[in-house]
Amino acid sequence: MDFIGRSAAEAERLTPPERQLVIFEVDAHDADAVAYEPVFINGTVQGFCTSGGYSHHAEKSIAFALVPRAEVTDDLQAEIEILGQLRPAKRLLEPLL
Repeated sequence: MDFIGRSAAEAERLTPPERQLVIFEVDAHDADAVAYEPVFINGTVQGFCTSGGYSHHAEKSIAFALVPRAEVTDDLQAEIEILGQLRPAKRLLEPLL
């Protein structure tokens, strides 16, 4: 079925963007990610947070980040710098309940 933008969507599927949006659970202490915090993978800055906050329902600190597609794995471990401290973060694959 044809639709406006189909050729652009097909081209993007063939050559996806260099960065992928990943959702992290952050072991935050006193503050949560909000936006633009650096994401460290293997000790170097590889991406940045686009948004984040505290999920009162799940009682977890969550961050959305753009990281290089080549670094994304199901068990991705990273560190996110929040207020000058590197905080451990792990990729979430399932919705928060």
